[in-house]
Amino acid sequence: MRKQKDMMPPLAKSENVCTGCRSRKKKCDGKRPCCSSCLRRGEICLYSISLVAPAWSFLGGSNPGFNLDFENGQISTNIEPQHPLTPIQFPVIETPSEYTGSGIFGITNPSAFGHSETAREQAPSSPSRQPISLPPPSVLRELIDIFFERIYDYIPILHKRRFLAELNDKGPEGCSQVLLFAICAVSAGRHANPGIRELQRSWYDVAREELSKSLHSPENVLATLQAAVIVIYQAIIFTEYSTSWLLVGDAWRIAVVTGCARLDGNLRSTPLKLRLEVGNSWMQKEECRRALWMLFIFDRGLCSLDLALVIDDQQLNINLPMADDIFSSEDEPTDIEPIGYTPSIDKLMDAIEKEVRLGNNTNIRQFIVAAYMLLGRIGSEIYQNEFDYTKGTSVLDSLSASLIRLRLLIPREATDLSFADPRDFKLVIWLNAIMTANTVFLHHQPLLDKESLDEPSGMSKNWPHCVAASRNLVAGLRDMCRSSTDFADNAFLASLVYAGSRILVIEYIVSSNDTTSRQSGNSSIASSKYQNLKADIDLLYHIFRHFKVSLGRSGEQCYDAFVHSMTMDEERSRAAKAGSLLDMLRICDRWPS
Repeated sequence: MRKQKDMMPPLAKSENVCTGCRSRKKKCDGKRPCCSSCLRRGEICLYSISLVAPAWSFLGGSNPGFNLDFENGQISTNIEPQHPLTPIQFPVIETPSEYTGSGIFGITNPSAFGHSETAREQAPSSPSRQPISLPPPSVLRELIDIFFERIYDYIPILHKRRFLAELNDKGPEGCSQVLLFAICAVSAGRHANPGIRELQRSWYDVAREELSKSLHSPENVLATLQAAVIVIYQAIIFTEYSTSWLLVGDAWRIAVVTGCARLDGNLRSTPLKLRLEVGNSWMQKEECRRALWMLFIFDRGLCSLDLALVIDDQQLNINLPMADDIFSSEDEPTDIEPIGYTPSIDKLMDAIEKEVRLGNNTNIRQFIVAAYMLLGRIGSEIYQNEFDYTKGTSVLDSLSASLIRLRLLIPREATDLSFADPRDFKLVIWLNAIMTANTVFLHHQPLLDKESLDEPSGMSKNWPHCVAASRNLVAGLRDMCRSSTDFADNAFLASLVYAGSRILVIEYIVSSNDTTSRQSGNSSIASSKYQNLKADIDLLYHIFRHFKVSLGRSGEQCYDAFVHSMTMDEERSRAAKAGSLLDMLRICDRWPS
């Protein structure tokens, strides 16, 4: 009997076995959306599926624009089925591999993070280790101009006139080399010359190596912090999230040790070296503030969900950034009252509201800082630990009150392009995207025990707020596209837009299969709603195509994640809607093969 049994051919693999049970070689009952084994283990349950056309009429051929990437029922993405896929993450970042096993950061699902080493292998690298030098002066000036024209709005850390004057007086050799290499690295990808674009990786590697040395013994603290901001920004575009996270911590420690973090505190607490370096230059002081605010934005944007925040804002004693038109002038501002930072979000909004009532100068960048501050608070309160939605109602109410108050404080010219200065359009879109993410992260509540999607619950009560905020963001993007698509250069924006787009995709898939509205006699209203959602998702598809072109690997991640979300069926969409937001975002680390 044993011999006959051994000679029997192996049983064919069942297609109704989830990926988790298949990898563990465990028995699987094939239940959907979660098998009993995965439910018992407390893991996400996924089944291997083929990437087939979703039920979108505009993807099937009625919208010609989609046929560029969707032909013969196959989605043309950067997904390679035979290789592991790098996940899109927002706003979490990758943990260095040497830490993933120890759990010292309290990460519950290390596999949710991408692999920066894989990203580095995909990025172009220099063929040899020959010394890399700065480009000729004419090309260097072109790259500097690209920085101020295309990237400055998102990392506004340099006073253009002061920087160019110093460059003209001292020449490239007399200026901070790490800062110049960083500018070349972040600008090269947008240069018209393919040969210069190919040098981007080499300049980035040099800037990163020089920055590592400078952070240990900075000769020029301000230039070191500015270079750190630019290198972190480019690391995000290259999807080297561990590099960006570690550099935020290193740069923050330098800021604390050198006194930059207390620039607007008691003069006696400011180290002599910093006073000698910055002196009485209001320009350099504002540059220092802006560099620190960018580190703050990186920290709150990258680490909000899974990682402990790097920057302790109890040590932060600087003013909020002044308006760009004031900062770009040559004359020291004397008629504006600066707003000092406080780690209490309520006190900070009190200070902003006071200036608004007095008619003093508030600006969009100050509201961007406040929005990221709230994002960090939501992440640390809800997603850092196991949050109890039953017992934590007071925390949710407090955060909701802060969100409402901040929305009411933001002036209309910072939320509506019809009232905004055209020079601020990109910042208006960015601010709206952050506030949308705040709404989604706060109000996307999972179903609790014994609750269902068809009955009233905390999830059903708050889900419409997520949908409304996401649609409002799409409306702003549509309005922006009337005049420009320059917003696609913002490396912060793609992941923020993805958070809202996922909500709209789930809403369409679940609602389009919901027969309640049709049975109630409101079929025309329901049809109009679905058509509007379809138009929003159509626009988002093309927007992610722009991110894919403008932002390199990080844009490709967001594009692939969005396209993958459109392949979900109703069952998986309902499970994502009822589950944790972390599960909804992490699902992309197990894209079907």
